[in-house]
Amino acid sequence: MAASNPNGSRNTFLCFLTIFLPLWSLANIVQLQQWLSPDWAVQLLMWSPGVAALLTMLLRGIPLRKIGWRPGSVKVLLAGYGLPLLAATVLYVGLAAAGLITLNFGALQQEVSRALGAQLSPILIFVITGTVAFLFGLLPALGEEIGWRGFLTPLLRSEHSALKTSLIVGVIWAAYHYPGLLLGEYHGQGNRWLELSLFTVMILAMSVIMTCLRERSASVWPAAIFHASHNCFLQAWYGPMTVQDADSAFWAGEFGVGMAVVYSVLAIGMVWSQKRKVVVSTERVGALV
Repeated sequence: MAASNPNGSRNTFLCFLTIFLPLWSLANIVQLQQWLSPDWAVQLLMWSPGVAALLTMLLRGIPLRKIGWRPGSVKVLLAGYGLPLLAATVLYVGLAAAGLITLNFGALQQEVSRALGAQLSPILIFVITGTVAFLFGLLPALGEEIGWRGFLTPLLRSEHSALKTSLIVGVIWAAYHYPGLLLGEYHGQGNRWLELSLFTVMILAMSVIMTCLRERSASVWPAAIFHASHNCFLQAWYGPMTVQDADSAFWAGEFGVGMAVVYSVLAIGMVWSQKRKVVVSTERVGALV
């Protein structure tokens, strides 16, 4: 592995920002002004980090293979899918058992059955939302993760610790969502600034988890799968099942206390576990410059 080049890393990072910020700004304008359908506007926004990363790598002469296209171990891929499902299930079942939220499976069943034009059994509902919704969400999730975990994480990891890298990427990733949260429709029903704060904590914790997945696999795919799984089970599964009221707005969803706490606990556990193992070098992660 070539030695880390601080100037090269800094210039590459600035090149990325120079490309990414206009793309991100344009995508937000398109979404907020509703120039495209919501689905296409989301695709445009979510691919802005990936497109910026790929263009930066081409301009800087960085091999595209360093994104980490190989899938890595099956164990880490399964962890990418299973961790958001486990976290969401523990949270929502726990909140429902404590009487803090109300879950209504009939609402999810009705929504999926209406979309497919057929009345489906509970098992089929869970299978469809856990596979089809996940697969539809994987492409836009990959667009983001090419930028965040495929490019930016190994770029910063060549000079910083895994935790510091996670926090830097997490701050950028959180800020990337702020226009939609503050100016658009991407928010809950509670206090907007409290939601922004809790969402930021959740994103920082997710960034730590996904950096661990990247380091354990040297692949972008576990992070992309984690991202798609999170969106699937939070937005397409437990979201429709949750009766919306003041309590659910405070405790549940991406803007509530619950996911921020659960992911933070999971992130701390993964960092502790990582420290007990042999430290993964930037060679395994794939230093870019």
